[in-house]
Amino acid sequence: MTKDFITEQELLHILNNQDNFKEPFQTSLAMYKLKILATNIHVKQLEDILVKLMDEFPDISTGEIIKNIVESKGLKPKQIIAKSGISKDYYSKIISGKRKPSRNKSLQLCFGLGLTPDEANEFLKKMGHNELYLRNEYDFILYAALFRKLTYSEVEDLLHSLGYDTLVNEK
Repeated sequence: MTKDFITEQELLHILNNQDNFKEPFQTSLAMYKLKILATNIHVKQLEDILVKLMDEFPDISTGEIIKNIVESKGLKPKQIIAKSGISKDYYSKIISGKRKPSRNKSLQLCFGLGLTPDEANEFLKKMGHNELYLRNEYDFILYAALFRKLTYSEVEDLLHSLGYDTLVNEK
């Protein structure tokens, strides 16, 4: 049986638990859930809480996340495109917000951006995908490839030689 409301004390507990609001893409979902659940809290209180959350966790687009990484690593879009195996057109659509990359396309971007395994996991979370799971053989291979700084084409060759689907041949 689900509750139709939460108490103010429960709401405060949720808001004070920083793990609930680590990533920008989770913020809007969390705010939506709070809005639905908080029926016993005065509307003004809820609005104040939501405004506070919006100020603390701005909604960052996929394109902005990638642009920030590109800038921080001193890369040029042309380099990312060449190193990731993603077409110029598709890259432009991601940056402009017209496309959201799949997990495999996000992984291709990880190789193109030269991310470490930890950076790649953070990037995957920000893109709304699961992190690399080391108990999964496929993910373990990708993790090791990132760790060893293999190029995208080397990863494609490795996956193919081991009998796995390549990143570009996603299902």
